Amino acid sequence: MNNIVKKAIAFCAFTGLLITVICVTYNILRWKDTTGEYRSSVEQLYNTEDNLIDVVFVGSSHVYCDIYPCFLWEKAGISSFDMSVAGQDKVSSYYELKELLKTQSPKVVFVDLYGLFSDGNGIEGNRYRNLISMKPSSNSYNHVKEFFKEDKETDINDYLFRFPIVHTRYKELTRLDFEDYIPNSFLRGEEIIFTVGSAAASPTAHDTESSMLS
Repeated sequence: MNNIVKKAIAFCAFTGLLITVICVTYNILRWKDTTGEYRSSVEQLYNTEDNLIDVVFVGSSHVYCDIYPCFLWEKAGISSFDMSVAGQDKVSSYYELKELLKTQSPKVVFVDLYGLFSDGNGIEGNRYRNLISMKPSSNSYNHVKEFFKEDKETDINDYLFRFPIVHTRYKELTRLDFEDYIPNSFLRGEEIIFTVGSAAASPTAHDTESSMLS
């Protein structure tokens, strides 16, 4: 009897240690750039107090580069959040919003039209950012299932279990993989770039002006 108890204790201890090692390893190797530009709207959401957000902007990089919650708060007293991910498609917009509604009760939701006309992610990294950014839950599971509903070739287990995607990251690890995002709650999903330089209209803008004049 004592031998059985010892084996049971050893098995439980080994299992617990194995789970701990896997969790710690995954936390280091996991896809950190879950929004774009090495920032994370989802991480900021998880670090935001419940029922704090009144207005939500859902969408792609057009949102996190152009909507500034801190400005809206300073100028109009509006508590807002950019629930945005680079290249966000309409399926991802829906499930990202559902994730936000777990803890927030916004009065108004604005949706970026870019995602409404996009069925997928043109960049592989954007697909990872959209599909494996949220904490594992029934919501993240349903997100992956619906995204690949018409795709019978992709192995969705890579996205459901995540580790098959991130275990190849050993060569690309940087200091950011071992540190928390700073700040990870203040910006409310926005992107701020501290650079100074000249700006010029894109060639597309010049072409449009020329065609209008002609």
